[in-house]
Amino acid sequence: MKTYIITINIRDGEYEYLSTDRITFAGDPNDEKAVLEDWYMEEMIYDDWCRAYQPDGDYRLYRLYCIQEVEEQDVEVLRKYGI
Repeated sequence: MKTYIITINIRDGEYEYLSTDRITFAGDPNDEKAVLEDWYMEEMIYDDWCRAYQPDGDYRLYRLYCIQEVEEQDVEVLRKYGI
């Protein structure tokens, strides 16, 4: 498993904001749906009209804004500072 820093674009009604998090992920980092499902821990459904992913029962929409692999030696530094 590799460690990544991800930034998620979240649309919440008329508001839009970004959330950044650190995840460990074993899949393909180019698979947006798989990354979002791993981060949200729930299945995501693609909404063609909004061009974003939405979990069942949640009105917010999610897109993977960016993903960056973290080198192994840097993971401990991120943990040290609570990232």
